[in-house]
Amino acid sequence: MPVALDPPAEAPPATSTQPDPQRPWWRRHAPWAMPKTRNAAPADDGELLIDNRTRDIWSVHLGYRDLGAVNPHQQQRVRVVKTGMLTARQLKAAPGTGYLMAHLNPSVQTVEIRGSIVKGVPLYDLRLIEAKSQTAEQP
Repeated sequence: MPVALDPPAEAPPATSTQPDPQRPWWRRHAPWAMPKTRNAAPADDGELLIDNRTRDIWSVHLGYRDLGAVNPHQQQRVRVVKTGMLTARQLKAAPGTGYLMAHLNPSVQTVEIRGSIVKGVPLYDLRLIEAKSQTAEQP
């Protein structure tokens, strides 16, 4: 009985890489023609006053940075870059309790944690107080 064999496999064609593109000499040596690297992260920081006006201890975070715990009816000053999401959570809260969240901008000077009781249920909120703009002309 005859045996059928597969034909021998052909080798793939040889490939070569293309040379790197060459820039003109003046683009390699002139500093104004070099590519620029930009960093969009804010570099200026300022003081932020956190004012706890409740009877609870709150843990405060700005982004991934822990700003510490703020005791009841106390104020805390921190020096931070005032951009990003500010979150506050009761330290002794039950699991599943929500966070207070607010988006900070550089004009915010004070953050107040306030609370009130409505129909027997405690409600909390964050109040952002911005600096007064000094655009008015002085006589």
